[in-house]
Amino acid sequence: MLYYFCYENKRPTGGNKICYRHVELLNRLGIEAAILHPRSSFRFTQLSHQPPIVGFDTVHLSANDVLILPEDLGPTHLNIAPRIPRIVFNQGVNNMFKKYSLMDDRPLVHQLKSVVGCFTVSDENTRYLSFAFPKLNVERLFLSLDLDLFDGGDRSQKQREISFISSKNSADVIQVVNLLRMRGVCQGWRFTPIHGMSEGEVADTMKRSALFLSFGHPEGLCLANLEAMASGCKLIGYSGLGGREYFGEDLAYEISVGDIQHFVKSVEESVLEYEKDRDMFISKSAISQAYIHKNYTPKREQESLVRALRSLLPSK
Repeated sequence: MLYYFCYENKRPTGGNKICYRHVELLNRLGIEAAILHPRSSFRFTQLSHQPPIVGFDTVHLSANDVLILPEDLGPTHLNIAPRIPRIVFNQGVNNMFKKYSLMDDRPLVHQLKSVVGCFTVSDENTRYLSFAFPKLNVERLFLSLDLDLFDGGDRSQKQREISFISSKNSADVIQVVNLLRMRGVCQGWRFTPIHGMSEGEVADTMKRSALFLSFGHPEGLCLANLEAMASGCKLIGYSGLGGREYFGEDLAYEISVGDIQHFVKSVEESVLEYEKDRDMFISKSAISQAYIHKNYTPKREQESLVRALRSLLPSK
């Protein structure tokens, strides 16, 4: 049995969504898997995925089970059945030391003898992990999104709307958004923070938005950026390093972290492009939209997950 450990957050993160989807997918493929929450009574009801749920209060682990643990447990991982085989699902390499102090000699979860390998979600994170742990088996997974939900719909519905995640690097969000509102170039445009929305509400917002601003840094990959691009938004902002594989010419416009003036000027230039020739602006966004729909598919995610499991757990 595979157990994906998940925190009990107030609201599900992108990482939680991926774990729920993986467990649901594995069970469809005939591979026994469950989400492992601290309590069996907890479930992220906001998510559309319905995987089996167990909790530490009810589960009885055996040597034949495999734990799939996040990278940011900190020293807590030492207390979680240390002899049970485990895979680290590292969705953000910069979180590994979050709960450690300077000169802390306690091992990371990646360093336990019971670890058979590691999942990662981007090329950048794969390189980092191979550098940090040269002997660790690292398997790159390709994530997907609901391409029916985040399909962009009718491009004619794109409005003068700029959406963004307001909780990541909020000091930069406040500077950029307030400067854009103050300077007047974006007069008539609506600014929509994505916070506390259901998945359907997020999709509707992205379908309307001409622009999506990325403030996340660092990032493992950033599902919200992929969802925005799949919805036909022009993406401007921080790649979070992990997202560099989909930033580049004709796809998305990367801003150096903290370069507020460049960020604001780039958004204003895009607003003026939209005002000058809306149809041309939308047609350019279709290039990045097609890229996401081609490269981050459920089929590719399934193939990469099955391949990774066969590599790390050949006897399963």
